[in-house]
Amino acid sequence: MQHIKEIKALIGSGNVENIELAFVIIQSQGLDKEIFFKAYRILFNLEPDFEIAANWLSWEIESAMLLNLSARNLETVPEEIEYLRNLTVVWLNSNSLKNLPDAMSRLKKLEALHLGNNQFTEIPKVLYDIEKLSTLSLLGNKIVLIDSTIANLKNLETLTLRACGLREIPQEICNLIKLKKLDLGENQLSFLPNCFPQLTGLSGLDLDNNSLTSLPEEFGKLTSLLNLDLSNNKRLIHLPNSFRQLNNLAKLSISNCPIDTRNLSVQMPETEIWV
Repeated sequence: MQHIKEIKALIGSGNVENIELAFVIIQSQGLDKEIFFKAYRILFNLEPDFEIAANWLSWEIESAMLLNLSARNLETVPEEIEYLRNLTVVWLNSNSLKNLPDAMSRLKKLEALHLGNNQFTEIPKVLYDIEKLSTLSLLGNKIVLIDSTIANLKNLETLTLRACGLREIPQEICNLIKLKKLDLGENQLSFLPNCFPQLTGLSGLDLDNNSLTSLPEEFGKLTSLLNLDLSNNKRLIHLPNSFRQLNNLAKLSISNCPIDTRNLSVQMPETEIWV
């Protein structure tokens, strides 16, 4: 009988967050509330089949792959989350989280983590130990400053840092060579690091609603770009000469940018340009 003690601690602790966590896990497997509470009663010997219930709940908890605890007024994530070893996607949006427990480093199968609209002021360092993490959203957290340790998130393919109050991006972001989608919109960026064109795998890039005055001269090396949003950069007057090398660019948004578009449409006839 694996993890009976852990299951009893999780569901029977009396802690509302832990009980909600267990319920969400079981609910995510398509089980209704009635089944959950029946198992709960059995588990605590209100009915005789304790061992059956404990084994059943153990299997449900360990096999859960998706967990949504968004908008639950959480200030902390229960340490017991480490028992959910098969989790691949976790939503923790719209809570009051400031940090994550070290226990999350043991979620070795976690691929996507959504932390939007919380109270983080930095990228939680526990995430650096989750090697399979490929999608990370920190939308709406007042992070302001990102340090060089972002390079540790080397397997990221999608990164959302929209509306974080960022004034600059460290050059170490250029080490995230697996990035395919990057959202830096609604910040206060006035420039990008010169190494930015090294992110040659990018297919989607959102830089809207910043204060960009220019783009790196070799920006045209981002030849995998399909969608680029530069809208509402009201100080962006010129695009680099290399820009015309973006042969795969399907959509370019430059509305509310003081850019002369007359030659641009001639140079990039296959690109849909939104002005």
